[in-house]
Amino acid sequence: MFWKRKNKAARLGVDAALEDASYDTVKALAKKLGLNPKSRRKTDAIAEISPFLNGTEKAVKLFKSLDNLQQKAVAEAVFHKDNEFDDGRFAAKYGANPSFGKRKDYYDVDPTLLCLFIFSDEYGKFIPNDLAAKLKPFVPRPQGFYLKTIETLPETITVKFPEWKRKSVAEIPLTVRETEGEALQDFWAVLRLIENKKISVSDKTFYPSSASTNEIVAVLRGGDFYEIREDKNRYPQIGAIKGFAWAMILQASKLTNVSAKRLALSNEGRKILSRPAHDIIKNLWQSWCKNTLLDEFNRVDEIKGQKHKGKTNLTGIKPRRESVVNSFQLCPVGEWIAIEEFFRCVRLNFDFTVARDEWNLYIAESGYGSLGYEYGADFDKWYVFQARYILAVLFEYAATLGLIDVAYIPPFDARHDYGELWGTDDLDFLSRYDGLKYIRINHLGAFCFDLAETYSPPQIADRSSFTILPNLRIKIVGEPLAGGEEIFLENFAEKEDEATWRLSRELTINALENGQNIEALREFLEIREEQLLPETVEGFLRETNRRAAALKDKGTARIVECETPGIADEIAENPHTKKICQRVGKKSLAILAEDEKKFREVIRKIGYGIKYD
Repeated sequence: MFWKRKNKAARLGVDAALEDASYDTVKALAKKLGLNPKSRRKTDAIAEISPFLNGTEKAVKLFKSLDNLQQKAVAEAVFHKDNEFDDGRFAAKYGANPSFGKRKDYYDVDPTLLCLFIFSDEYGKFIPNDLAAKLKPFVPRPQGFYLKTIETLPETITVKFPEWKRKSVAEIPLTVRETEGEALQDFWAVLRLIENKKISVSDKTFYPSSASTNEIVAVLRGGDFYEIREDKNRYPQIGAIKGFAWAMILQASKLTNVSAKRLALSNEGRKILSRPAHDIIKNLWQSWCKNTLLDEFNRVDEIKGQKHKGKTNLTGIKPRRESVVNSFQLCPVGEWIAIEEFFRCVRLNFDFTVARDEWNLYIAESGYGSLGYEYGADFDKWYVFQARYILAVLFEYAATLGLIDVAYIPPFDARHDYGELWGTDDLDFLSRYDGLKYIRINHLGAFCFDLAETYSPPQIADRSSFTILPNLRIKIVGEPLAGGEEIFLENFAEKEDEATWRLSRELTINALENGQNIEALREFLEIREEQLLPETVEGFLRETNRRAAALKDKGTARIVECETPGIADEIAENPHTKKICQRVGKKSLAILAEDEKKFREVIRKIGYGIKYD
């Protein structure tokens, strides 16, 4: 169905909408109604059609003659705030689009009666306001959103390959990763690399170097989602996911800062290391949702034109993330959801756009490959932009932090929703995340998404236990120290060998000066030692805590030297100055910077002034 031009009046009234339609369309609709206009003029055909739509009774009767899907389409438009109809949203909700007609040739369409209700202009499809008002009392309100879950995951996924490839269809095994336990351990392992200055980042893009990414992947429990190795599976094309994400997530938080292009643990980061890992991960997720360090869509490498001037072509990052996060609120905890179902959830409830100007984004070449071109009615660009953004957020960030479990296959030919784009014939995938097939919010995710108030961490391994000796030595028995335990303990103790540490007053005072708490150290020791702490250790904790606060920083002071000791005595003993200055040596006085102005005013009154060298 083709319409001539934009006409504001067409959105307000049926007659104007019909006037805006092509002659062939109006003539075909009259024929559908069994009418025989008295002339070949379009105005006569409109005059014959108009009574069917301008009268409420006839309009309702005509509505009831539509098939079920067409009636649902009218209902969606009638109850839309602007009386508009969106093909993509409708298909997402109902699984298919209604029939508007069959195409006779490139220019001509044989319309269905649905075209008497839903019209089109260059801005999209709509129902004229006057017709919507007539129908609203009689048309059933559209059904609400319902999210479907999966009880049992399939063992394999059927992948259809392009005709030129050797295999046309293959059954690819589905990989399932339960990420919760992995992330709780991965966090400490990556933090250890940061402590050892092993992670370097670019001072322009903030991306980790390839060597740093490999360092991270090497310490991850279970490795990255795809192994990075040179083999027939071509996994190097995919690149790191978790290895890249951890470096970006930690940069976006207050746990780290960048020093000489390397990540380092910040003072604030050290303060929270005694907190449970799940609390820290929740903090990391919240920090990521607020930061603008990286636009996840930038990781869809095949879509060019995003850098430099192209950044203005993309919408704000935070609202997009909010759309994904808000969609989690509609998902049940502990149940598998197909990725297409999650797309449907976002699109129907919290839809967003990625690109302000699609013309400046492209595949392969900026001219022919521009994403601004329109394609066939069956091609939905939502999956190129919004779906790829959602996949990046889910697979690279939510899954890396252990908030969602994932089931996936390699991305090669895993999705076929971009094949009509120019320049994609030789692409094995549009994004490295194309293989994600199912997600499941786990208990850690429920806690971080505020779907649960509390969290009980899984029993991953027995906690290390200590024998603490009167000489301040700590003997490790049972399990070796976990990454987080070791990072915390080295703030207060020196490591003598793999199984022995010794509490250090110097290190402990330094830790207390930097915001650590002596009670956090006491608790850390008590829960790992079955016996009561030796009295010498209790004494060490009490005395060190007292000594750490024995001196107080009162701020910056200025030293003023008097001409004679007598003048220094006179000023130091004066009732107006003795509270704001302190005798230093025979002839000098110390004044806090904050009291300097008042000090100068007082000594002028008693007959003295200050000369600065």
